[in-house]
Amino acid sequence: SFASALPRQVATTDPDVVHFTSLSLARLVDNPVIGGRACARHDLGEPAAPVTVHVCGPTDAAVSLHPRWLTGLNRLPAEAEALFGGAFYDRYAFLVLSGPRGMGLEHRCCSLNGVPTAGLIDPAQTNLWQYSLLPHEYLHSWIGKHRRPHGMWTPNYHTPKNCEGLWIYEGLTQYYGTVLAARTGMITPDEWRDYWAETFDDLMHTTGRHWRSIRDTCRSSFHLRGGSRHHGRLRRNQDYYLEGGLFWFVADLHIRQASDGERSLDDFCAAFFGPAQPVGAFTEDELVSALGRLAAIDWAAMIARRIDGMVPELDPRQIEPSGWRFSSQQVALADLTSSQYESVASSIGLQVQHGWIKTVAPDSPAHQAGLRSGDYIHAVNGIERQSDPLYLARALDHSPVLGHILLHVHRDGAWTTRRIAYAGGIHSQGMVRIPDTPDRLSAILTPRTWEPQPDSNPVPEPPASSPPAPASSTPAPSTP
Repeated sequence: SFASALPRQVATTDPDVVHFTSLSLARLVDNPVIGGRACARHDLGEPAAPVTVHVCGPTDAAVSLHPRWLTGLNRLPAEAEALFGGAFYDRYAFLVLSGPRGMGLEHRCCSLNGVPTAGLIDPAQTNLWQYSLLPHEYLHSWIGKHRRPHGMWTPNYHTPKNCEGLWIYEGLTQYYGTVLAARTGMITPDEWRDYWAETFDDLMHTTGRHWRSIRDTCRSSFHLRGGSRHHGRLRRNQDYYLEGGLFWFVADLHIRQASDGERSLDDFCAAFFGPAQPVGAFTEDELVSALGRLAAIDWAAMIARRIDGMVPELDPRQIEPSGWRFSSQQVALADLTSSQYESVASSIGLQVQHGWIKTVAPDSPAHQAGLRSGDYIHAVNGIERQSDPLYLARALDHSPVLGHILLHVHRDGAWTTRRIAYAGGIHSQGMVRIPDTPDRLSAILTPRTWEPQPDSNPVPEPPASSPPAPASSTPAPSTP
């Protein structure tokens, strides 16, 4: 079957042929079609305009959504309409491909989303990025499609864009994508705080910030999109997403603090991107004026410093008006339950995904051991990765006794062993409450259209699955 937001003709003579109504090329380009051997449809909540989720994949099992997804997505349209003051589309469709990889692409009345099949059916295999993906692309209907930065508003598809406003286009949606994931209950406030604490720590270890501004990552977006196998932190990646999101998080705190909680960045979104605004482009001067009406802050200077300037060191105190502060804490192995514990950047400098090393922090213990992005981890301290979901955490936990960590890795067709000199145990980046201060962060994450029940889990979790059996040999890994 297939799914699309394209309008269809009602009358048809051949059941195997689908006819769509005539429409302009611009609308056609903005409306993809997905298909698969199995497709499932879910109508969401009771929004002002119909919103549906279509999931296509290779099997019926691949297109089923866990209740945690369905519960959150049913709340999403109402939360988005509450944020912006309504919707301007007559219908919206989430087009979701269930398969091996993640991806997202925004459109005006739909979005194209790729979510790994395991992430759709098992929360233990889902991370915050996946839960925030659909809210992120949905937000682009307002931020980017309804209104967008002036340089990105072009009359046709072959006129080059000026992408200097991507810190707004993508940064604001990155921030609110995670906020709406929390407001809908797809993630918990604890998970939200841990995500932004880890993001801040990752940005702190990005050495490219000494020479490249966020504005320059916007200008270089097309060159940076492909990533760099070994030098991502030195040249920077598309940091207008994450550091742009951090800018808007801090901006939200400034507005709430200046108004004693009477106003927030939600008010800016409704006034600047809501359906009352005509479709079209905006300038940064207009954006600064709109922010100034909410809080008497020198927003132009803040943008010049944080977006246009070099910020070699991020100040962790900037989030303290939230009532929380960043904190690196020693963690006991017994307190870890996540099978996704593969981000150990704050301890040994590695970020790993399904065994593949994604990034290595410069001058970290992992970097000094000769590890690279693209290496595949088969075993740590003799324990095969696939036999223990906490394989990295267990190695960190044993490090004070052993004084090192041994990794058996695959690179360029050969297997090798790398020895990381480390004895610091398990560390986790998070946020801790600042006593006797207003809890503005909880206000940010509080839903606007439904009332969470205290001391309850509104989304059922499946029983924990046992880890896969260890491999009998050491085969070469498949390409990521």
